[in-house]
Amino acid sequence: MIIIPAVDIFNGKVVRLIHGNPDNCIVYHNDPVEVVRHWEKEGAEYLHIVDLNAALRIGNNLKLIEKILKNSSINIEIGGGIDSIEKAIRLCDLGASRIVVGTVAILNSDFLKKLKEKIGSNKIVVALDYKNGKVAIEGWKKLTKFDLTSLSRTINKFNVAAILLTAIAHDGKLIGPDIKTIKEVKAIVKTPIIASGGISSIEDIKKLMEIKVYGAIIGRALYEGKISLKEAIKEVSLCLQKE
Repeated sequence: MIIIPAVDIFNGKVVRLIHGNPDNCIVYHNDPVEVVRHWEKEGAEYLHIVDLNAALRIGNNLKLIEKILKNSSINIEIGGGIDSIEKAIRLCDLGASRIVVGTVAILNSDFLKKLKEKIGSNKIVVALDYKNGKVAIEGWKKLTKFDLTSLSRTINKFNVAAILLTAIAHDGKLIGPDIKTIKEVKAIVKTPIIASGGISSIEDIKKLMEIKVYGAIIGRALYEGKISLKEAIKEVSLCLQKE
């Protein structure tokens, strides 16, 4: 399992939006480039960067993200408002290791097929943000009729790099991951699973390792010192050695 620090960018700053609400915003740093360098030095293998403005359809941070990609050697996946093939290709050309798509991939399977043709399935992560068993879209503003497990089966057929599961009710609340749902989805798909939402301790990381998810995205717990990135990476390494 890999530990993936989250770098959520809103209005040019590194933040955490509780439940995705821009009115409930915690600002952690004014310079995302510096934050990326920090996680790089701390040993991160991958970073998860989200353009929250683009996800919420209130502008974007594209120039800043381009700057990050040009000045970083770490693997970076980019998400948030990627609703065109052209934008995805541009980000890959700038150095993004993977593209995270959500709303557009959920509503239009042809988009996913075309994206696979252009950048390859190994560069695509499909984000399924869910609440009460249903998938949300448009920056969590709209809860769809799509059932999480059914949609997971559909996405599984595309053989993408990973499915990113985010428990909206857990996100940013430091209450632990939604192990039950993650296990349910993992049991019906072969696609690697990245878990997100609520991870707040080394014990949470151990639980995710027990169910063998591919990755764990951690945001608030890292920024508020609940988890040390170095300690988390060390714990994963120790657990793997025991297997």
